[in-house]
Amino acid sequence: MVPTVAQGASTFNIPLFGSGSSGLGLTATPDPRLREINLGRWQGMLSADIERQYPDEFAAWHRSPLAVRPPDGESLVTLAARVLEAVAEIAQRHPGRGVGIVAHELPVAVVLTHVRNLDLAELRSLIPATGAWTEVAWNG
Repeated sequence: MVPTVAQGASTFNIPLFGSGSSGLGLTATPDPRLREINLGRWQGMLSADIERQYPDEFAAWHRSPLAVRPPDGESLVTLAARVLEAVAEIAQRHPGRGVGIVAHELPVAVVLTHVRNLDLAELRSLIPATGAWTEVAWNG
């Protein structure tokens, strides 16, 4: 099933995609707060390479993901704060209207933990499949 977005709806995305037409007759507004987590020195590396080059840090991050951040990167708590701030602000600017947000896996999982009233520690279990369409009702 292909999702539909109401004509004239506002859309927001990560800066990677830039602004402009979405091909659906919608204009997207970049918001850097919706970007994926900053993995610091791990950015762009494969998990196997990270585990080999940073074995202690990698193990600690998987053991305690809320307490540990990648070297020179951001924590999941920091990621959650900026994503939820962006989504709350976007929702406040468009009360009662549908809004489309294009984002990567972890920002989507952050929103899902919030709207489902789950602890942020559940984040990894809510990571959507690549290209998945996720619809939520935002209540702040």
